[in-house]
Amino acid sequence: SSRPRASAASCPSPMQVHDGLVVPRIAMASAGRAAVQSPSVADCTRKIAALGRSRKWSAALAEFAAMQRSRLEPDLISWSAVISACGNGRQWSMAVGMLSEMQHISARLDLFIYGAAISACEKGQQWSHAVGILRGVWARRIAPNVVLYNAAISACEKCKRWQEAVDLLDEARDRRLQPDVVTCSSVVSACEKCHRWELALGILGTMRFEKIEPNVISHS
Repeated sequence: SSRPRASAASCPSPMQVHDGLVVPRIAMASAGRAAVQSPSVADCTRKIAALGRSRKWSAALAEFAAMQRSRLEPDLISWSAVISACGNGRQWSMAVGMLSEMQHISARLDLFIYGAAISACEKGQQWSHAVGILRGVWARRIAPNVVLYNAAISACEKCKRWQEAVDLLDEARDRRLQPDVVTCSSVVSACEKCHRWELALGILGTMRFEKIEPNVISHS
């Protein structure tokens, strides 16, 4: 016996009308999946941050570029993540360049952006750039916190710039910021590296007076 024929109405058409155009159903399905699976700014930022933590700075930059090509607008967290990735990869000049680019395209910068850039300079032992960025924060009428001062002082310490480290400590106090054990220990270390023993002992004494408990680095 012959099989019954399916009516045209019971068979799904391979074509579908969309916005007045007849398009294949498979194309519509693919477009729908792409819309659902398109990464968000947060997705891209998480990937950039993960790459940065793994010191895969070039891959992080590539992801950031792909994000921009796909017309996703990076937010402050995205910029901070890619600048941090450059810093972790010891690409301080690229981090500074990205900060400069962001300053040109946006007036909305926060302390995390500046902190990432200063930290990149600190890791690259570029004390003058680190201090310069800190100065730029004040120039934009943004009040830095002690974390930014710590990173800049650490950059000075690594480059044996004891005077600049001491000046930054004094400046932080003048700005009514409360130095912590990281701040003071970095300054003490800078002084010790340059054989400024009396100054180092004086800072240790001030730490005790301010009830800042010295750590192993302070006593080394």
